[in-house]
This record gives sequence, C-alpha cells and structure tokens, in this order.
Amino acid sequence: MDWPRIAIRLANGTLPPVELKALRSKLRAGPWLWPLPTAPELAQCQDIAQTAEVSPNASVLLASFGANRCDLWVFPAPVGAALATATLAPNARRALRDALTAVARTVPTPAAIAVQHAFKDVLAGHLASHGAAGSAGVAPDSLSGHSFGLAFAIAATACATRVHPRPDTLAIAELTDSGEVIGAALEGKLDLLARTTRRIVRVLVARDSEVQARQLLDAAGRPDIAVLGVTSLPIALAEAFDGDVVRDQLAAEHDPVRRARILRRFWHLVRTGRHVVQDWAQVADLLERTRSAWTNLPDGEAAELEFLHSIAGRHAGRAIRQLPSPQRLEHLPDSYRADVLANWIQNASDGGAIDAAIVAEAAALTHGAMNRDGAKLAGALGRYRQLRFGEEPQALELLQRATSLWWREQDFDNLSLPLSAALRLAGALRDRTAFEGLASLAREVIEDQLVADPSYLQLALGTGLALLGEWPLADAALETPSHGTGHVGASALRWRMRCARSLGRPTDALQRALVGLPPAVGTWFVALAELDCALVEGRDPGPALRGVLACQPALQGLAAVCAGVAVDAQAERVARFFPY
Repeated sequence: MDWPRIAIRLANGTLPPVELKALRSKLRAGPWLWPLPTAPELAQCQDIAQTAEVSPNASVLLASFGANRCDLWVFPAPVGAALATATLAPNARRALRDALTAVARTVPTPAAIAVQHAFKDVLAGHLASHGAAGSAGVAPDSLSGHSFGLAFAIAATACATRVHPRPDTLAIAELTDSGEVIGAALEGKLDLLARTTRRIVRVLVARDSEVQARQLLDAAGRPDIAVLGVTSLPIALAEAFDGDVVRDQLAAEHDPVRRARILRRFWHLVRTGRHVVQDWAQVADLLERTRSAWTNLPDGEAAELEFLHSIAGRHAGRAIRQLPSPQRLEHLPDSYRADVLANWIQNASDGGAIDAAIVAEAAALTHGAMNRDGAKLAGALGRYRQLRFGEEPQALELLQRATSLWWREQDFDNLSLPLSAALRLAGALRDRTAFEGLASLAREVIEDQLVADPSYLQLALGTGLALLGEWPLADAALETPSHGTGHVGASALRWRMRCARSLGRPTDALQRALVGLPPAVGTWFVALAELDCALVEGRDPGPALRGVLACQPALQGLAAVCAGVAVDAQAERVARFFPY
C-alpha cells in the first residue's frame, strides 16, 4: 500500500469514502499493513489503525506468487470485513487438509480434531498486491499453491487453542500430514513482503530454505527481518506462538475446570461423530496420550476417558476393549444416556460383551414416537440384532424407523449409517420392496451430494443389489468404492469378486487388489472372499468359516447363537448377513 499517498489524501480530505472504507477493512483484518508509528507523515493512517477494531479471529498472513503478480492475504478471512475473498484451489485445499491432519496429530486437544470440520469452507481475504503494470488491479478469486501449508497449520492451531499467533511472523513452507516442514518457492513473495509491510520482522521457512530466504530479504533491503528455519510442526509452533501451545494443552490434570472442559470436547467428538471427525485414529491416539498424562483422576473421570478411548479405538478399527461398567458412568448428564447406550450396543455388535439390561433399557427407549435419541438407539439395536437368528425382521424395522426419522429431519450425516445397514439387510432378507424404497433415498443422497463421503452408501447399495442377485447392477455400483484402501474398499472388492464369479468373469485382478491391502484391513476380507468362493463352488465351507471367525471379533460369539445349526447354514448366514 502507498502509505505516503494515502496519508496526503487523508490530510487534504481527497480520499474517497469508498477507499476509506476499504482501508479500514484492511486495517481491521490484522496489524500486518499498519504503517510505522515513527513516520510523522503517516500519523493519520496510524490513528485509523489504532481506532479500528482488530479482528478477533486468530488469522495468519499468506503470500502468493503467480502470473507476474504477488499478493498478500489474511487467512481465514475475518467475518464481516469488506475484503475481496478467494476460495482455495485444489492444490491449496490439499495443503490445508494435510495441515489440519498434522495439527490433529501434534496438538493434544480435541479441538485440534474438531477444527478440521470448522475449516471446510474458509476463505482467504485479499490485503495487497504488487506486480507488473496492470497485473495487480483485481484480486484473484482463487488461491493456489502448496506453500501455505505451514501457515494453515498455525491458523488451525490458533483456532483450536484460542491462542493468537505472533502478529510479526510470516510462514512460507509446505507441510506434510505427518508434520514435516518442506521448502517452498520464495521468490517474489519475500520481495512483496519487503515492499508492503514493516510489521513482519520474522519469517518461518523450511530449514533447507533458510540461506535462500536470507539472501532474498537482504537483496530487498530488509536485513531487519529474522529468518527462522524449522524442520517440523512442533518446532514451528514454538516459534509462531508465545509459549508452548503443544505442551500446555495436557497440563490440566490438577485443574478440574480445564479437565472438565477437555472431557466435554471429547464427548462432543464422540457424540457428533461423522459430523466432525475425519480420522478416528487421531481421536484414539489423543485419548491415549491424555490417559497417559492424567494418571490420578477421580474414578468417574477415569471411567469417562476409558469409555471414550474404547469407542474411538473401535471406530478406528482397533481391538475391541471391555467398556467400564454402567455404574461408573452414572454421574454423566441424562442427555448423554442415549449416546452411552448406543455405543455400548455398537461395541457389542463388534464383538464386545454387553449386559442384557443395557439392551432392554435401549429397546424401551425406542418404543412410541421416534425422536433423535430413539433413532440413535434404533440404529444401534438394528445393527446388533441383524446377526442374531430370528431377529432379522425386527432389525430391519428398527433400521427403517431410524432412517425415517433422520430423513424427516434432513440430517444426512446421521442418516447414512442406518440407511446403509438397512440396505444390506433388506438385500440379505431378499425384501425387494423394502430395498427399493431405501435405495431411492440412497440414490438421492449420493446424486445430490448430501454427504461429504458417499462411499459407505455406495457400498451398501451395491451390496444390497448383489444380495438380491442383481449382479451387473451391483458390480457397477461397487466400482467406485472399490478403489478405497480401508474397510469400505476391501468390502467392495469382496462383493465385486462375488459378482464376477456369478457372471462368469475372472477374479484374478480383484483378488490381487484385495490381498495387496494392509493386513489390518485385508486379512478378514480375504477370508470372507474365500467363504463366498466355497459357497458358490459348492465346496465344504467349514474351513473358510473357521478362517473368518478366527479374524473377526464381531463373529466370535456366533457359536453360542448358532447352537444346533448346521455348518452350511452358519456359513451361508455369515456370508449374507455379516454387514461387510
């Protein structure tokens, strides 16, 4: 910004109101463009800066370079500021996604995980430009590049911890999702910094870019700017904030108020689930760190951490843990009860033990008019009962009731799980009428992009079609989710193999893809595919069934349920009714 020109026009009253309004907006965005207080001719500008309300957002400064121009941005754009804004281009969005993952792995607070959801649709606000004649007039409407990764991570950490970063520091570096800082292009950006703002006196770059940054700033006449080379996100955060924001987050064991607040945030993650959490392994790891740091807790709080850790681990596909007794969680608010019951039942569905009284209490809450708590419990009970002989029709009814409630409320994130389970179960029961009604809802959700990740619904739709014998339609529906590397992708590969065998097609490529998945995911789907093969070819399914039971905890209680049932019938049941 041309501060001398602005100051003169302010002094003689010739700065148009529109420009004055834009100036105030940029000054409110943060201190980066405020003029130096030592220059008398800029005093009037300084008055504006001091009286303007500074954004309460913990924003950071970004520098972009491209198309013969450089631009300075504030990120996230302050709410209500009259700034031109830009969306993030695909490569910048990937950089943001990696930065958010790195923050969730580095900063031990549940808010660091929740912020991934909060940053989904953020914009950058344009502050200043510099470039060739005619190239710097209109702000770009899209922000492109990988070099914002470290700055994104600082902004996310500030949002999660409610601690503002130092306003005199600019970060220019890429960041991997594991927190490694990587060098980025610096030419142009540091020259823009030197020309535009005197308030930045520290620049964070990758360690291997430190010498180049120093040379560029010296050449631009800014030897006063310190260059700090960093190698990892924890080191960068220590430089970007006054105080150790990483270590401070878990230093709450002896502060009951802070401890209660952190526990509430963990409960929020578990209760909102797919609305907020992108990676349950991050939640499970953070809870493990918290349990290790908080060693002397009252029994009720210890039980809460134990319960939450078990649930997050189950969502992450880890070994099923025994949950604490209901008595140890009786101190929780009544509003938590449905979520606690639903998670107990889901844990039992995946192989954990459960008291019959818990199932009875949950069932009682699903009677009568359906509400949100009842829908959570109906979905959990439907999944629990679908593996129990003779209870499949009741399971489908429960899942349909839950689906109807979430559909009426247009709560598509909560809808996807019971709808997916109901699609598979209707197919397994060969109930075409129920399946078609559910499939129309699923197709609308998928086609109208009403959920962020439709792969789970696509899998259920394809699986249901396969169970109804609609092999070509099923194979087409399963093609997209089969490219995933998690349990959704593995299950889709398993069912595509079933389709291929029924259509007389080769299965070698699908088999190689399934075997090539990580063992933690692929092993039991390989066993399920072998069971499918034995049934299709008319071989003795006993060995394949034992292989499935050996690696799937959710089925290890099947022997008691199947007492007196022939092995062939058990195998057919597992192949049809197991939810993946």
